[in-house]
Amino acid sequence: MTEGIKIGLVVSGGNAVGSYHAGALKALSEVLPKDSIKVISASSVGVLNAYSYATDKLDVLEECWKNLPTGGLWSMFRALRKDDLLPKYIDKVLKETDFLDCPFYLSTSDPKKPLIEYWKIEGAYKEDWKDLFYQAASFPFLVPKLRSVKRRRLDGGLLDNIPVYPLFYEEDLDMILILHSDPKYTPPEESFAGGKVVFDYVVNLGLCKVIDHYKFDRKRVAKWFDEGYTLAKEVFTEIFAGVESKEELRSRVIAFYQRKMAERKKAHAADSLATLCNNIFWNLFGRKEL
Repeated sequence: MTEGIKIGLVVSGGNAVGSYHAGALKALSEVLPKDSIKVISASSVGVLNAYSYATDKLDVLEECWKNLPTGGLWSMFRALRKDDLLPKYIDKVLKETDFLDCPFYLSTSDPKKPLIEYWKIEGAYKEDWKDLFYQAASFPFLVPKLRSVKRRRLDGGLLDNIPVYPLFYEEDLDMILILHSDPKYTPPEESFAGGKVVFDYVVNLGLCKVIDHYKFDRKRVAKWFDEGYTLAKEVFTEIFAGVESKEELRSRVIAFYQRKMAERKKAHAADSLATLCNNIFWNLFGRKEL
């Protein structure tokens, strides 16, 4: 059953704790056949994490996370604004030989509307992807505006940090797997359309404080990557290994939720505030898919 299951993957943003997400993706690659992933949606730094997974460059991604040339928020600010760190990392992850086997959605925020936009890329690499990736991860104040871009778009995580919306109407999916860092998050009802199994996995539950989202310390981030990998490997093995039916998969997910429910209720994270702000913006201004 595991080899034939059709999964939509969602990877949220998270600033420095995106290292946990990257580690979780490494674990996913070892537990689940990649061709089980039929569509991907990502925001903010999750775009680089998810794209590295989709194009088999998790080794490059791990090297990037574990060798950050920074020791905290201020040094990250300098690296992004003075040393062009984000373009350098994008160049490491995006290559002209890349080919996306499945649809890949990434989100940007239009501050003038304001509006959340979803961009769908697929197939052979295109040069304009680099500018799009840069804008998708352009966290305000940290990341400077591209000189070559006339219209400023910002980090998609500002308005939709857990971008499950593009997957709402993917009728052929058996499951939506959401990797995020918000213990208060509840998947929208539309995610379950067509009897989909929905598993939202908090990759760093109980391991991070709110301030940790901005602690870009190399040793700390490297440790988070390894923790994210170790924990996710255990969780994904529990959920996917030897599963023989969709209903068994659903039962395993429910059992996991029940075991983690009390811990999730007690946990706090910066992404909980992000989700609340996202919901307010959606109700006021809506979304736009491109």
